[in-house]
Parts: sequence; structure tokens; C-alpha cells
Amino acid sequence: MKSICRWEQKLNHMMSYLLNPSLLITRLIIGNMFFWAGLGKLKNLERTISFFTSLNIPFPQAQAPFVATIELLGGALIILGLYTRISAILLSGVMVVATLTTQLDKIESFKSLASVKEILYLLILLLIAAIGAGKISIDSKRKC
Repeated sequence: MKSICRWEQKLNHMMSYLLNPSLLITRLIIGNMFFWAGLGKLKNLERTISFFTSLNIPFPQAQAPFVATIELLGGALIILGLYTRISAILLSGVMVVATLTTQLDKIESFKSLASVKEILYLLILLLIAAIGAGKISIDSKRKC
């Protein structure tokens, strides 16, 4: 049992070197996804408003540009690692609303829940919010 504990401690130490590069790669991917989604919504605002209207989202003329801006700016900030936790929390809210308005009726079991991409995005954002941007970020250099 002690040898397993020693092996686990060595493994934990080795894996700790992957934390910051992994956070950077995760931020770049998820931030990029939200940045381009937000930009697409803003470039096609009338289509986005129509889509929000079809989902019965209240005040679609206000909500569509609001959500698009959160996605665009939040994605850019997550890429930079600047105000990362705040951005991740705001984008998490967008994912909760997206799940409730577009996916809730499709979720019948844990298996179907696990296959909803908005849930995956939400979990990634919550991890980023909990862990932070990591050392390879502007947040790590800021004094706040």
C-alpha cells in the first residue's frame, strides 16, 4: 500500500506540470468557440433575434445582442486570461439559459444529459471559474 501511495505522489507531482499548459489550451479552445459564436450572432443579428423569438425568449431584440456581446467579449477575455473567472461565470449563465431553452425537452436520462454539448461547455466554464486562468494568463500578472 505504501508503494502505491509513493507512486501516486510521484504521479501527482509530474502531472502538476501539466496544469497550466492544459488550462491555457482549454481557455484557447473554449474562448475561441465563444468568440466566433458571438461574432456570428452579431453579424447576423436579425437571424439571431428570429431564433430567440422562436424559442420564446423574452425581449429577443435586447437579449440577442446582449448574449452575443457576452459570448464575443467573454470568449476574447478567456483567450487572453483576463477577468477569466468573471467571464466564465457570465458564459456559464448563457449556457444554463441555452440548455433550458433549447435542450431541456431532449433530456430524458443521465445518458442524454451527458450528450448535450451545452452541458459540456457549462462544465468546462465552471472548472475555469473554479480554477482560474492559470499562470499563463494576464490574470496571473494582475494585482487585484
